[in-house]
Amino acid sequence: MKKILLIEDDENKRNDIVEFLKEKYPAKETDIALSFNAGVRKAIKGGYELMLVDMTLPKFDKDKGSNERTLHNGGELLIGYLMDLGISIKSIVITQYDNFGEETLETIDGRLKADCHETYMGAVKYNSSEDGWKYELTKYIDNVIYSYH
Repeated sequence: MKKILLIEDDENKRNDIVEFLKEKYPAKETDIALSFNAGVRKAIKGGYELMLVDMTLPKFDKDKGSNERTLHNGGELLIGYLMDLGISIKSIVITQYDNFGEETLETIDGRLKADCHETYMGAVKYNSSEDGWKYELTKYIDNVIYSYH
């Protein structure tokens, strides 16, 4: 059975997403990566039908003792990097922010749709105090899971 890869460094957001996935998709196993590099390593190993990616990611795991370098558009870079390697995993960006450096989520979302075509499903705006993100995420995940069966 193919798995879901969640790449998210924020513990509270990560826990909310994992809890949601366990409730809504109990048959799906979820692997977790905390940084850009850890996400790339797991994606290269394979076995994923879907990747949920935060937009702002540290380059390395915090516990590796390295200087943390934050990539404001790390989710976009990660999806593009994997495509350059020939790795095509359906991807959804989940973020709680509207702006990333000089760019808006809408701009990055449009670029990912244009550059990644059917690999990129879309962006979900996460908000811990509302459930709207769960409905949006469900639409994207169902589209991936049920289009393969």
